[in-house]
Amino acid sequence: MTVEQQKITLLTGYNKQQSKQYLDSRTVNMYVVREAEGKTPGYLLRTPGLLAMTASLGGVGRALFVNNNLLYGVAGSRVFSLDTSLVATTIGTLTTASGFVSINANERTVGGVPQPHVIFVDGVKAWVWDSVSSFSDTGLSQPLMASYLDNRMYVPLGTSSFVAVSNVNDATTYPSINQIVLSGSSADQCQGSASSEGRLYIFGSHTINSFYDAGGASPPAKRDTSFFQSVGLSARGSLGQQGSVTESGKGAVPFLANNQGRVLVMQLSQRGIERISDRALEDTISDYTNVADAIGFVSSVTTYPQYHLSFTTDDHTFFKDESSEDWFEKEMLDGTRDIINAHAFFNGTHYGLGIDGVLYAISPNYLDNNGEPIRRLQRLAPFATSDERQIAIHRFQLNMPRGIGLLTPNNTAPVVRLKVSKDGGQTFGNTMELPLSPLGDGSVIPKFDQVSGFADGRNIVFEYECTNQIDFNVYGGVIYYSVGVN
Repeated sequence: MTVEQQKITLLTGYNKQQSKQYLDSRTVNMYVVREAEGKTPGYLLRTPGLLAMTASLGGVGRALFVNNNLLYGVAGSRVFSLDTSLVATTIGTLTTASGFVSINANERTVGGVPQPHVIFVDGVKAWVWDSVSSFSDTGLSQPLMASYLDNRMYVPLGTSSFVAVSNVNDATTYPSINQIVLSGSSADQCQGSASSEGRLYIFGSHTINSFYDAGGASPPAKRDTSFFQSVGLSARGSLGQQGSVTESGKGAVPFLANNQGRVLVMQLSQRGIERISDRALEDTISDYTNVADAIGFVSSVTTYPQYHLSFTTDDHTFFKDESSEDWFEKEMLDGTRDIINAHAFFNGTHYGLGIDGVLYAISPNYLDNNGEPIRRLQRLAPFATSDERQIAIHRFQLNMPRGIGLLTPNNTAPVVRLKVSKDGGQTFGNTMELPLSPLGDGSVIPKFDQVSGFADGRNIVFEYECTNQIDFNVYGGVIYYSVGVN
């Protein structure tokens, strides 16, 4: 009997199979890094871990924003600021305790000293902190969120097509003469806003308008009539602006879109709009019960910016790395969605505000989530030969760093676990466990021998995982197999 070998295709993300005969392929708490040059086209890199930096700052974490050497945030109904030592100061209280909050700030100065107006919008009221002592209600009716462009604050108003516009560097005053209007081919209502690369974008439920500074005219922003998109916003909390860029280096805004009733992920820039979700992700989202409470943010903890999208009600998190076309999953050890609700880069550190109201530092240097193990998992697409003959798997081997265990309890002898299905992933056999190299020992290669007997080549599915606090990255793999009859 001839034993053949084939490289494993590891560079895949989330894929929801159209046929229920096969289980979805998944990559959880890892993501693909593609390389233009090198021996391989890329590899799987682990996601960063978390370390708690504060006790709970209130209720559920809702928003973070950096301005004037302070980190502003909202946890529950509490509005607070943190200095560079992460000492918290309460600056106000919202009338709501959950849901999306938008924070922004202008460039106001008093006597040449920066005293920006910081605005907090929760969908019910818009509050302004004067950087000294006043936390006041603007009186705006159903404000949705706040965007800043050319010294003015723009606040779209719910159940209307109007956008309130502040006076110059005064986020407390919104004269009616400043108002701009969302226009479209049919009546539409404001859903949200974003600013990027000198443009203001106003989102409706099925329309997007672009505005630019009118140079002192009234109203102060003019609509770009050459820019019109007949798609809308499905969740205002999904708008991710911090640090997102296109391949050309221009600013971009990813968001959860509504395209004639189908929910998908799109990215907006001055070049126009592009779809960045794939069919597999869109099919999954279409089965969700409530996409309107989705939360999205962009972070650059890793080499490339990543857009994270969490569905609150449906309890799942997906993310996309700018270097890859694929989407990946991020979850906690119990399978629930990622705990982080908001992100900010402050004083040289990436921070996330958790569901529990705790501020976490985010870094690849952390190998767990504040002490909780991170499950790194990949379920591969069904393995098959080119002619789909029956095959027997003799060895499943992963190529990865050696000697990566830690001199801490439960990590001195790390293991990787493998499960194999012969029916497309409907059922799996017993879990096989294989030790990885202890710290400083490079002799162990993770290879599983005598994996399975003969089975239909179209139906063999491999799933491997590791939950040890180690530097678990995978650079490739090989399957050794023999071929049976057709």
